[in-house]
Amino acid sequence: MVAPAPADNSTKRQQLKERCEVLVVYEDAMTRAEAVRFCDSLVQKFWALNDFQIEWCPFIDLQSKPTAERRAEIAATANLLVFALRPETALPWNLHAWVESWLMLRGEREGTVFGLLDSSAVAEPSGLYCFLRQTAHRAGMDYLTQIPESIQHLMSDSPEDYAQRAVRVTSLLDEILQDPARISRLSSPK
Repeated sequence: MVAPAPADNSTKRQQLKERCEVLVVYEDAMTRAEAVRFCDSLVQKFWALNDFQIEWCPFIDLQSKPTAERRAEIAATANLLVFALRPETALPWNLHAWVESWLMLRGEREGTVFGLLDSSAVAEPSGLYCFLRQTAHRAGMDYLTQIPESIQHLMSDSPEDYAQRAVRVTSLLDEILQDPARISRLSSPK
């Protein structure tokens, strides 16, 4: 039996990173540009500890029932939901229906809703962002308008996520324990 080739350091680091699924819903080119800036900053700040999987959803996609259903499934499992919608936009019925659909699928999963263009801190809150804030509350999710200092507490505590982390850590520990040189270095007195 041939032993598998040892993984390089970048592969090991990748295995230790937390998977962070992000769904970005944007309205148009301007709001997409804002979402891109936000996601670039998010990845830049937390890339060392997180393996970001970012899915982009143009607002218009939610008008197609099959596409909206697929996006609802993604939203139901995403760690972070980012909404880049113009504050003056009225709450369209298809957005409301789509949000209700992923809320039913999501269950008790933790996560965060980001309202990128929410101006309620400096102006009268828009109905759209009030709805998103209430949605986050109903789902048991955090609601933020900017990148926090840490996102580790924003990661899901679902049994599936614990199982995925256990597999990653167990495989790394197995690799360490199967390397006699590493064990002797760790156990030898200094």
